[in-house]
Amino acid sequence: MFLPIAWHICLRSDYDNVDLRLDAISLTCTPKIRHFSNSVLTDILFYTSPLYCQTIIDTTTYEMNRLLSLYKARNPEFIGRISLIGHSLGSCILFDLLANQTKDLEPELTSPDAISSPDSFNPSSIDEVLTQLGLQDISHILSSQQIDMESLKMLSEGDLKELGISMGSRKKLSAYISEWKTRSNAKSEKRFLDGCPPPGEIQGYSIIKGVCGTGQISISYPKLNFELSFFFCIGSPIGLFLSVRGTQNLGYNFNFPTCGGFYHIYHPYDYVAYRIEPLIDPKFKSDPELLPHIRGGKRLHLELKENLERLGSELKQTIMYGVHSAVSSIQEFAKSHTMPEGTSKLIPPSIEEIKARQSISTSPEPPPPPPQFHSSLNQGQRVDYVLQVKGIEAINDYLFALSSHSCYWRSEDTVLFCLTKIFSSISS
Repeated sequence: MFLPIAWHICLRSDYDNVDLRLDAISLTCTPKIRHFSNSVLTDILFYTSPLYCQTIIDTTTYEMNRLLSLYKARNPEFIGRISLIGHSLGSCILFDLLANQTKDLEPELTSPDAISSPDSFNPSSIDEVLTQLGLQDISHILSSQQIDMESLKMLSEGDLKELGISMGSRKKLSAYISEWKTRSNAKSEKRFLDGCPPPGEIQGYSIIKGVCGTGQISISYPKLNFELSFFFCIGSPIGLFLSVRGTQNLGYNFNFPTCGGFYHIYHPYDYVAYRIEPLIDPKFKSDPELLPHIRGGKRLHLELKENLERLGSELKQTIMYGVHSAVSSIQEFAKSHTMPEGTSKLIPPSIEEIKARQSISTSPEPPPPPPQFHSSLNQGQRVDYVLQVKGIEAINDYLFALSSHSCYWRSEDTVLFCLTKIFSSISS
């Protein structure tokens, strides 16, 4: 069963009137291109906006939870697994959402009463925060480092880890700090929109690095009501978004707390897609894994191309071996006939010795072992998979680049790969 998530409607509601404002400021020339730009390309800018990013995340999470609950209510016998497929910007939204999920959120942080309480995120002391979260046992750690309320708000999860705080306590405190900062930013924004600037003068600024980079907007990520088996990205610019945010290396230990498998499928001509593996393992320099063809193996023109390249390589090695053998024989023959006087007692090398030298000098070195991809995702398996181009597409990559970004929905190879991964996990 395939359930589409309509997150785009939240940006085009009558309440916000975004389309009306865009129409008012858009130029009148090239109306079709302007309409495409206003309806598609501006979504990227909306997602990088603190105001609309929270709306997009909330709408996406709400729709996924709502549709799954509705499906289970109408199909009570359903006990299957759940997977997500994200295309283009949708994959970036799901990536950020899944990267910020936690398994051990306490009811105090997720219940409506705790969120709506005016005092729950307006504490007066660190002890009050720790008491509210049930973390009184780490009070001595924070006090020994002279951490007050202002410095507590600036702590990242990495800082808490360096302090020696356990993972469970670290996750709860990080979630609380994230929600605290979000509410503080919302209050500051409301004062700004009302024409009342925040009290005091700005003396400096601080950069808080999120889970997916410094440039990631600090917002509140709701919790999904289900766990996932797989997350498939198709034609995804996740690598670009992470690089723009300042992420140079996600690290070998990067994973999704509530999702077991993660795969990125893209067309080699897709102008929107970017690779993800170099950000996980920078030392891994191998080409992306080739997605299997629906009929098995590789397409005919790819096999023909590889066979011709292999035959050319073998022919080159054979010619080079023959030339090298001939040159070696000529050199040995010349040495045996140009020996100076007084060296007649030297025994010339036998034919077996000459052949042994030639075999040693011309024997090919064993191929190096294939590089290993190191990651906790997919149990060390590959992440990037590239589609095989069709025979007609191989004529000119520029000619088929425009349609490559939308080819996934009718690609049988993509569907087969996703179903193979899903059913193989069920059988195992």
